[in-house]
Amino acid sequence: ANDECQSCHQPQTRDWKQSDHASSMALANKDTVLGDFNNVTTTHFSQKAVFYKEKDAFLIDLTEQGTKKTYTVSYVFGFDPLQQYLIEVEKGKYQVFPFAWDSRAKALGGQRWYANYANEDVKPNDRLHWLQPLQNWNGMCADCHSDNLKRNYNTEKESFDTHFSNINVGCKSCHNNITDEHKTKKIIKAAQTSPTNMSQWKIIGDDKIATWQGEPRDNSFMQGCY
Repeated sequence: ANDECQSCHQPQTRDWKQSDHASSMALANKDTVLGDFNNVTTTHFSQKAVFYKEKDAFLIDLTEQGTKKTYTVSYVFGFDPLQQYLIEVEKGKYQVFPFAWDSRAKALGGQRWYANYANEDVKPNDRLHWLQPLQNWNGMCADCHSDNLKRNYNTEKESFDTHFSNINVGCKSCHNNITDEHKTKKIIKAAQTSPTNMSQWKIIGDDKIATWQGEPRDNSFMQGCY
């Protein structure tokens, strides 16, 4: 949650910490990683993944097309009913790893690794391959999971310098900025439709889900070759 909100809204902060928003994204560490990284091997058609730990790092050896590469997990993405893992494949560019962890109870079929595309052998030239733009965190996932995201894509260098205010979905993603009325503890009504400096995803009227209310987003970088 946003630090300036917590002092006056402690019950809401406690509730938020138990919410999906609080766990929408986090740095990969022993407290956030749910997947089994105890030298576990998973295979799927032509892919083979070995999940293991070295000191504080969570590593994956992925063999594709007969070539093995080692990747370090940078971030976890979500937590229930599954958790995905983000890999920094080059500076500032993150991709969604092709295997996810089923975090449900074992009795429900969970506690296992599974391929994101269960019935397909996704090859590197396929648009669904995990290194292709459709699996890119910066462009496809980030602005729903973090506050105030700035993609900062450089078209000349074909590189990202993406930043956010909060790694997860905090208070200001849905609520207005702190005002003098808040500071004096006067009650005000949050205006959901007014833009904030944190997020342009808004729930309007009786809508069940949020829709984008900001300026049209430039997705032209998604048409480029990576």
